[in-house]
Amino acid sequence: MKGKNIVILIVFILVILIFTLCFAIINKPKYNLKLPEINDVSSIFVTLNDNEVKLDKEEDITSIITTLMSNGRTTKIESIQEFPVNVSNVITIKIYHKSSGSSTLFVYERKGNYYLEQPYNGIYEISSDEYNSILNFTKETNALDEFYDTKLTTGYVNIKQIKEDYTIEEAINDKCFVVNHAKVYNENLYEEFMNKYNNKESAYIRLVQPTTEGDLVIYDIKYDKDNDKIILVTDSTRDKFAADNDRIISLHEYEKIGTYRYNNGNLFWVVYNGDINDETFNTDNTFILTVVN
Repeated sequence: MKGKNIVILIVFILVILIFTLCFAIINKPKYNLKLPEINDVSSIFVTLNDNEVKLDKEEDITSIITTLMSNGRTTKIESIQEFPVNVSNVITIKIYHKSSGSSTLFVYERKGNYYLEQPYNGIYEISSDEYNSILNFTKETNALDEFYDTKLTTGYVNIKQIKEDYTIEEAINDKCFVVNHAKVYNENLYEEFMNKYNNKESAYIRLVQPTTEGDLVIYDIKYDKDNDKIILVTDSTRDKFAADNDRIISLHEYEKIGTYRYNNGNLFWVVYNGDINDETFNTDNTFILTVVN
């Protein structure tokens, strides 16, 4: 009889434990993905294998935020670390807010499934289509490498391989068009580039110039006659006075390149889209390369 009572007690305890466990699972808290509103995003950096791509166009920001949120995401899987563990080829997404601060997310594959992780929040499962959509934003890195895979850039190293302490003197010797405040070096390269551009011939030039504080900024400029486009690679990684999210290497396309005298003042060398005038000069349609007068 005593043995029977012990069995009943054990069964009773097991039932209570199972009930408690089920109750805990059912009532486990949900985690909600927390992202800023699209109109509060200034830029997004997508990084894969140390290659970083900056997204600052409205359509790109809208596309990736919409993909990440997917009409809202919830999960019961908690993230308890700053970086995903036991996975490789992690895509890092850093979102900078216009108001202040930033948000960091990670996207990765594990055992055939795809996940979005927000540190110390939740781990959210995403579809393969959503994963590939995010992965596509890293493809600009390939475009950067392809930029130098041409005879036009023969004799010039990939901008990513230029050493951190690169100097004005080295740039002059490396046949760069150098604008060092009031002094100009290798100006013939600028003239050759513009002559080829005006004659619709493919052309390439590397522009090097210091900031006001003396940090070097490097621009690689290519005119692709087949697409009739200007491809601009900017390297601001040495600009110590720039914001962290601006000290990057990035690639952009423009429709035209030329000079423009702004407000009857300095003559600027610029790349731009559409028409250029005093109203469009200080917009995203125009990028100032240097002063040439």
